[in-house]
Amino acid sequence: MPLHFDEQPNFVDAAIAEVSFADLDRSVFWIGHAVARAPRVRIGQMLQKTGRSSCYSTGLVKGVNVTLAISYAGRKARFCQQILTTPLATAGEGGSLALDSARRAVGLTLAASSSVTVVSPIGLVESLLKIRVGW
Repeated sequence: MPLHFDEQPNFVDAAIAEVSFADLDRSVFWIGHAVARAPRVRIGQMLQKTGRSSCYSTGLVKGVNVTLAISYAGRKARFCQQILTTPLATAGEGGSLALDSARRAVGLTLAASSSVTVVSPIGLVESLLKIRVGW
């Protein structure tokens, strides 16, 4: 998805890669296979994910439908309809799949700081990239 830096809204920062089916492993290390898309995200709900730096981690949803600015090398991009959590990811883990405790996909991590993680809802990812995540 192209990013906009001129106050136009962004909803995801994601891309698609094509790989051979034989090279795929849909399991999430330490969690297992995602089983479905989460129907709804609620404040206070626990999320989990595995990332290259923080390994397995959990966080609590602090906000839904959040609009905020993310800095990209000094330029700001405005993201809308995001999920805000307690620290769930660390820098460099963008694109990690966040799941609820029932292993249902909630979204992709977008940005992280020492105090919060931003997650793009999986429904927006699927819709805007015109894909369907397979379970």
